[in-house]
Amino acid sequence: MPLQYKRDYELLIGDLAGIRITGLRLKFEITKDLTGYPNLAKLEIFNLSKFTRDRIQDELENIILNAGYENNVKLLFKGQIRNVTHIKQGVDMITTIYAHDGAKDFDTAKTNITFKEGTTVKQIIESVIDTFKDTVKGSIEGLDNLGDKLQGVSLSGSSKDILDQYAQENNFEWSINNGELNIISKDKTLDRTFLITASTGMIGSPTITEIGADVKSLLNPEYIPNGKIKIESLTQNISLGDLNFRDIKKTAGEGIYKIRKITHVGDTHGDEWSSAIVGVSV
Repeated sequence: MPLQYKRDYELLIGDLAGIRITGLRLKFEITKDLTGYPNLAKLEIFNLSKFTRDRIQDELENIILNAGYENNVKLLFKGQIRNVTHIKQGVDMITTIYAHDGAKDFDTAKTNITFKEGTTVKQIIESVIDTFKDTVKGSIEGLDNLGDKLQGVSLSGSSKDILDQYAQENNFEWSINNGELNIISKDKTLDRTFLITASTGMIGSPTITEIGADVKSLLNPEYIPNGKIKIESLTQNISLGDLNFRDIKKTAGEGIYKIRKITHVGDTHGDEWSSAIVGVSV
């Protein structure tokens, strides 16, 4: 595996004529999950020039954060800026950017279409996806066997709400990650499995929960919702509520889990450069 040292990042704001930032102190917290809401990013950049701060405030919208380690920097977040603040703190001027991934389509995509008898559920869902104009169609899995609609159906309203309804009825999950809309069955994961052990960057011990296990590791941008991890550990913590009435498996949290939520936290001049995963048992 690539060496996980010498933190590095590249922050791109705007499009072709935008801004590239590297080398300055950067703090970030990025949350990605399967709850049906846009992924969120909070980024704090230290001591930008006034010209750059003004451009970010007034002109630019799109943002890309690539992060990782020297010679191994990968896409961590891609989205749109929602708010910007500038605060003087001691000798530092801190620019804080709040951004969402896919928020424009979450907010504005609408569906208004009638489907004839015999239309498959997959065709209906793909038509709804097509209304997400600023989002790329990513991995669409688990829809081939959902069957046909016995009657015609008319759909009108928020595309997000319609997808939520069909997801609940047909046991799949959908999310937007780095500008791509992905769909997968609740009992499935993406193909690739990431091994998390002490030697691959695990921090501390995993925590066994009612739904699976939580684990923290060195920052890895490739961990995404619906991804799959395999935990190997000698020790574990337990978080199950009232333990008196629980039958706790005597394991160390070892096993395979689906990533339900992940929080990437980093500070180029601090201690944190990590990924915290909420895992669901597969």
